Parts: sequence; C-alpha cells; structure tokens
Amino acid sequence: MLSGSSLLIWLVDVLVCYAVVLMFQEPVPFGIVVLAIVIGNLVKAVPITPGGVGTYELALALTFGLAGTPAVTATLIAVIDHLIKNLVTLVGGVGSIYYFGDWSMDLLKKAFSREIEKEDTFGG
Repeated sequence: MLSGSSLLIWLVDVLVCYAVVLMFQEPVPFGIVVLAIVIGNLVKAVPITPGGVGTYELALALTFGLAGTPAVTATLIAVIDHLIKNLVTLVGGVGSIYYFGDWSMDLLKKAFSREIEKEDTFGG
C-alpha cells in the first residue's frame, strides 16, 4: 500500500511538471522531466539554503537548461511547477485540518493566545 501510494504521488508529481512543460510548448523529453523532478526533490531535501528556498527551482531550471531549454523558459517552468505543487499542499493542508484537525486547531488557538503551559508541550 505504501509503495503504491508513493509511486502514484511521484507519477502525479512528474505529470504536473510535464503538463507545465507542454504548456510552454518546449520539446523536453519525458525522461528529462522525470530526471529533473528526481534531482529537484533530492536537492530540496538537503539544507543548502535557509528553509530550502529556491533549491528545487534551481535544480529543475539547471536540468532543463542542460537539456537545451532556454534559461528563461526553464526558470518559468520550474517556478510555475513548484507553485502549483505548493498550492495543492496548502489546499490539502487546510482541508485536512478542517476535516481531521479538531485537536490541532485547539492547540493552535492555545498557542496564539499564550495559554500553553510547560506541561502541555512535548518533552515538558
């Protein structure tokens, strides 16, 4: 089950990027898109910049650039691809908090109203 869902997530990740590439009508082979996504996700996991800002986009843009895509187009593809994926994450996160997060909302309300005592925290 875990392997199947992971494979499905990677496939959707690649297909979203490929759709963005097609939107720009760039002749980037599907294999290059797969390679760019793999490299981008691996680089994003390494703490090179604070919060990993820009590493995914840089990895995708460089990979597409090395494959012959103009630098401006490669950068736009990378930024739009990551924007789409972050928006999906945001909407999914808000939806999951809405449906499953009663306990997390209570905790957030306590945190913002400064009602959390030391014994309420993890490791306290």
